[in-house]
Amino acid sequence: MHGERNLDERIIHPYVWVGLSDNKPPRRTLLYDTFDKICELINSNFSFIDTNLLVRSRKKEYIQARQMLYGILREHYNAPYMYIGKKCDLNHSTIVHAYQAHENDLFTDPAYKKTYNFLKSKHLETHENY
Repeated sequence: MHGERNLDERIIHPYVWVGLSDNKPPRRTLLYDTFDKICELINSNFSFIDTNLLVRSRKKEYIQARQMLYGILREHYNAPYMYIGKKCDLNHSTIVHAYQAHENDLFTDPAYKKTYNFLKSKHLETHENY
């Protein structure tokens, strides 16, 4: 008919098209205690004995610890920004900004990259079945 289009000829908005990529890594299972276990690992590495990394502090070591948490959750579990934001009691846009800072620090700060890779490998070796 005159007004009908074939499904193959539909126009797809560019923002939707980006989400249709087949190159996404497989999503690992994000169990209910995975978030807490990653927090414990980072707390022990940074020696946050009296407080935890989710305390609202602008000290560099707390900021970098939180960024590493977001990096592990995003890169290895494909965790949505909204999920991370809810777990940390933050807005998802804050998580987006912190994750971008994490990627920048990985590129520019060798000490940060070394610590992150250590934490990542330590977490993955203890949670291989996830």
